[in-house]
Order: sequence, then structure tokens, then C-alpha cells
Amino acid sequence: PSCESCHGAASNWIKIHNDFGGPGVKEADEKADHKAKRIADAIAAGMRRPEMKYDLAANCYGCHALGRADLAGDVLGKMIDAGHPTNDEFEFVAFSMGQVKHRFYPPDTSANKDPTPQEAAEWYAIGQAAALVAATEGLAKNVNDKYKAAQQARIDKAKAVLGNIPQAKDLLAKPTADAGRAFAAAIKGQDLTKLVGTLPDKSTYK
Repeated sequence: PSCESCHGAASNWIKIHNDFGGPGVKEADEKADHKAKRIADAIAAGMRRPEMKYDLAANCYGCHALGRADLAGDVLGKMIDAGHPTNDEFEFVAFSMGQVKHRFYPPDTSANKDPTPQEAAEWYAIGQAAALVAATEGLAKNVNDKYKAAQQARIDKAKAVLGNIPQAKDLLAKPTADAGRAFAAAIKGQDLTKLVGTLPDKSTYK
């Protein structure tokens, strides 16, 4: 994966992102209102930022779980019939905290930090939310039986995890991207370690 694989096409937002308020102005000295507008405009231009947790997870499921909304059912069917894997084992935490992990957060931006159990549980729940939405949309395309079985398995797993989390009620009732984002916002910073079940072991990280 490249930077743009996760964060979107930089040609659309890089100049906006790098506009720190004028020549010689460090980001630390940037006016708050200018910074807020710069971030909002970059997002509007297609940038996916680290705090956009649902969108980051959903982006991964778009390719790794064949959940892209713009992939037509007949195309998906041909891919599966030609031997394309359904990637039934794909899970967001295991695939984002391994080789592609880049968590260089303040105060020590030199360390690529592992998530705490609380952070991993939050990401795991959001990943299951993204899986539920992608699989529900994919199942509606009525592709071949192998694809449908894989998507139904994702739905069943996601419901088993999310069913223990009260904030997932609306998402479970109507799995949409907006409901997924609302769910991610509702659980932000909460300790879900006792609600999500067994987290992926670090030995399974890709």
C-alpha cells in the first residue's frame, strides 16, 4: 500500500494540506481558524485523515473484501469465477497494525507505537462496522454463491461483535456509511475491551 491507498489522491489536496498560512509560518504558529479551514478543505478534496477512523477502515474493506460500491455485480461475479479470492480472513486490526503500521504520534514522534488494548478494541469495533456496511451492500448485488457466502459470513461475524455494543444499535438496524461514522464517533475513547470479544493476536498481524 502507498500513502494514497489510504489517504486518497494527494494531487487533489496536497497544496491545501501544506498551506500553513504564509511564507515562514510554522504549523505550530498557524492560526487556529486557518488550520481548521485547511483541514476541512483538504477533507472536502478527498483526503482521509487519521481521525476519520470509519472512512479509513471502510477504504480497506473496499479492496480487501471486494466491497467497493462502484464494482458492479457482474464484474464481481467474473472476478470470483476467475479465481479471485474473497479474502474471508481479512480483518482491519490485523492488517493495519503490522507492516503498514505508522503511528508516530506526539509527544514522541520517533516511535511507531503499538495500539493499547483499548485502542485496538476501538479499531476492531470500527473495522467490524465497516465490514458490516460493505458486506451488506455487496450482498445486495446478488453476485455468485461463493461471494454471497463470504459476505454473509462477514455480516454474521460483525453482528456477533457489534451486538454487544449498545452504541451499535442504529448501525445494526440500518448498516450505512453514515451510521458507521456515527458509531465511530459514539465509541471514541471508550474502553470496549470487554465487549468486543477476543482481539486478533499480534502474531496474526500481517
